[in-house]
Amino acid sequence: MDGIADLSIMDFKEVIKTMIITGNSWRLHEMIDKFFMNISNFNRKSLTEVQNIQIEEIAVNLWNWATAKRLELSVRKSQAAKLCYIACKLVCMHGVSVSSEEAIQRQILMNMKTGKQWLDTGNAQIADEFFQAAMANLEKLYSRLMQSCHTETNLSLYKNTVEKGIFHVLSYQAESAVAQGDFKKASICVLRCKDMLIRIPEMTKYLHVLCYNFGVESSKQNKYRESSFWLSQSYDIGKMGKDSVEPEMLAKGLRLLATIYLNCDDEAYYNKALIAVIVANKEHLDPAGLFLKMRILIKGKAFNEELLEAAKEVLYLAMPLEFCLSIIQFLIDNKRDSVGFCFLKIIADHFKLPEHRKRILLFYIDMLLQVDQDVIAEEKIKEILIDHQTRSRLTRALVNWLHNILWGKATRCVKVQNYADALRWYSYSLKLYECDQADMDLVKLKRNMVSCYLSLKQLDKLYR
Repeated sequence: MDGIADLSIMDFKEVIKTMIITGNSWRLHEMIDKFFMNISNFNRKSLTEVQNIQIEEIAVNLWNWATAKRLELSVRKSQAAKLCYIACKLVCMHGVSVSSEEAIQRQILMNMKTGKQWLDTGNAQIADEFFQAAMANLEKLYSRLMQSCHTETNLSLYKNTVEKGIFHVLSYQAESAVAQGDFKKASICVLRCKDMLIRIPEMTKYLHVLCYNFGVESSKQNKYRESSFWLSQSYDIGKMGKDSVEPEMLAKGLRLLATIYLNCDDEAYYNKALIAVIVANKEHLDPAGLFLKMRILIKGKAFNEELLEAAKEVLYLAMPLEFCLSIIQFLIDNKRDSVGFCFLKIIADHFKLPEHRKRILLFYIDMLLQVDQDVIAEEKIKEILIDHQTRSRLTRALVNWLHNILWGKATRCVKVQNYADALRWYSYSLKLYECDQADMDLVKLKRNMVSCYLSLKQLDKLYR
């Protein structure tokens, strides 16, 4: 006979000692699995010859060893969960040592932690069994404490201890319900926890983060209704505790909530999205919040005046030039050219440094070329070339940027077989190279120009 499977006659003290001595070998994993599969075979008769105190001592030793092994990462999470399962069952079965409050508290702790381990390994159903046992023991503990309590101070302390335990079990049950797709149960558990915060405010941040995480996971699964509920609860809970949750975290949750509303792609939700991001920006200003507000206004087909006012907020809040330019690019990409160019004029007056002005001018040229306002763009290119050659030279970074702008426009012309226009833009790039003949890209530029001349059959210009 195996000696592990026949649990009714086994000396489980020796078995557990053997498991501990075995260490991290393949034999240990085999023993854990067999013990786990057969723990339910213990019955009252098999325990009559073993004193209750010995059973509890064995179980606690096993629990402590399993916990240490898990922290050392020498036992897989699933194996550690099975060991905790065995230890917890040994302590709790058949009314073993439940006469003292300390013993009940030990059972509560072991049930909670065992359930959490099973939840973390992805087995929510087994986890629920332990959470229910923990809740039953909390009720038993509360009754026992009320009977033995003799002072108001002790009564308040005991109530707080039990309430914290109930809070943790409810939060774990919410996690389990979310894992099993039971939104109704999860929301009931969380709302019960929320009601308890008035008495245990120190748990505010924990519950706030839990709801935020639920919201993130729900959004990944495209469960927008559930996600919006969790993120709304996360914000409400975060505001309940004074200074318990950082404004940055509150704003982060609200931005995600606004994004969820936006992803619903329903006009009825655009206003909710706008309200959420406005509140987020009041909680903590972040470039992501400002940009999200512009996205929502664009999606909601806001008037140009409203978009321009939103863009101006960027200046009032001292955002850097690059961020302002990204807003303009976004507006032009979304066919709001008039707003984009109007805002560009505003930031041109706002940023006074010569380097900033040059960057704004190059960006202006790029935008003009993107919307095919070539005549104005060409005038500005001529101005900047003259200035570069005679007065204020561009930095190497700005020179490279202007080359990229010109080559980008020329490439677009080549794609539609407009080789004459492509040559025109390449020629401006060539003038830039006249100031720096050592640039290796000059060869590539001339090769591109030759290709255009060949396409135009202008062979006489190939040797210039």
